[in-house]
Amino acid sequence: MKYFIVAPPAYASGGPELAHQLCYELNKNGCEAYMYYTSASIDDILPVDEEAIEKFKKYRTRHVLSIDDVEQDDSIVVFPEVYIYHLMKLKKCKKVWWWMSVDNYISAANFFCSAFNMTPIELTSFVFGSIDLHLVQSVYAYDWIHRMIDISDDKVLYISDYIGDKYFNEEDSENIRENIILYNQKKGLSDLQQVMKELAMYRWIPLENLTEDGMIRTMRRAKLYIDFGNHPGKDRIPRESAINGCCVITNRKGSAAFKEDVPISDEYKFENVYDQKEDIISLIHDVIEHYDIHIGRFEGYRTVIRNEKNWFCRDVKQFINQVENFKWETSSD
Repeated sequence: MKYFIVAPPAYASGGPELAHQLCYELNKNGCEAYMYYTSASIDDILPVDEEAIEKFKKYRTRHVLSIDDVEQDDSIVVFPEVYIYHLMKLKKCKKVWWWMSVDNYISAANFFCSAFNMTPIELTSFVFGSIDLHLVQSVYAYDWIHRMIDISDDKVLYISDYIGDKYFNEEDSENIRENIILYNQKKGLSDLQQVMKELAMYRWIPLENLTEDGMIRTMRRAKLYIDFGNHPGKDRIPRESAINGCCVITNRKGSAAFKEDVPISDEYKFENVYDQKEDIISLIHDVIEHYDIHIGRFEGYRTVIRNEKNWFCRDVKQFINQVENFKWETSSD
């Protein structure tokens, strides 16, 4: 039995990193696992012959070169949720669907329905009818797929992720914090701008175009990270910021609505940025002025983040056991 983990080549976001983490852990447990680099094109499922990008070389993965190696009865192919076309075209292999991002699936499904003249109901029926085993990266995803379709718990496994070891070097915890607020330029900016213009006295730094070392240095100078994005899965940047000494403020969209995914106090989560703008501004002032008090309230969150790698390793072992003992029902002619 061989495992193939589908991912785009040369893409350094959280989803591809999680794919490499799974491939690494499977190999570490004695499985034969390969990255299956491919485009997200709706008309191309062929493997791409590219080496792992520099950020992912630490996972020491191999990649498959031939589609014939993938298309075997004993192949286990793990698809992130956007690879709907690959799900349709691959026939012989056993298929595992990994819900890393609910929102990305919805966007991909809308595009796919338009391109192939399918209704959302038809597509949902096809996806769930083609898959026996589902993995979820967040409790948000677990909740979503159970609301979408009646699916038994024995066909859903939780495998989340963990942030890189680099983020845990906390020896410089005595660094002086500046009145810096961090944010993600690509997520929730329109909501955040309502707040930013009222707080020009603080320095706002977008976390973009930075190496991992640059991210860490920036986080260790700041007091606060704010994320008013969609939280399509259990995002990495809030955790990376928190473990490096930032307080965290979010909305309640996506995974941020679930305590299990973003386990911070309700004091730091807001339902509606527009309606609660004054409360948010007041809290930001208080976090900046009384950072030493607020940061202590995130110790529980940091404890969870420190344990995630061990939990991931445990969950992968459960996944291997499930695969080896699973009754695979769906198959393509």
